[in-house]
Amino acid sequence: TLLAPPQAFEVLNFAAGCPDLVQDHTLEFITEREDEFDGVHMHLRVDLDDEEQIDVLEHHSNPSTSSSWRTAYVRLLEEPRRLSMGSRIVFRCHAALNEAVARYSIAVFVGEPEHEEHLADFAWAGG
Repeated sequence: TLLAPPQAFEVLNFAAGCPDLVQDHTLEFITEREDEFDGVHMHLRVDLDDEEQIDVLEHHSNPSTSSSWRTAYVRLLEEPRRLSMGSRIVFRCHAALNEAVARYSIAVFVGEPEHEEHLADFAWAGG
């Protein structure tokens, strides 16, 4: 179960023309319960039009549906960090799609603004 509702790491809006090929986003998550945090869960969500979408997390959570897409979990911390309900987790995300191979990075922080603690960095290339 996710600690907080998912948010978009990368947004490609082809209906608006050429999407932004270099994207920087700051995602702020507020935990919905006390639990341990040690990584990031990623999954594909595609809005096909105003009514139809592909949500891989939803497909994997519902036994009556299926998908060939997989979800991904990246463990960022060797030792999990216990977080109380209402904790703030910040992801500073970078996506560079302007080269032959896409490059991504995230920096993870916890705590209130002006008092954030850096927990982890992670970078990867490819899809």
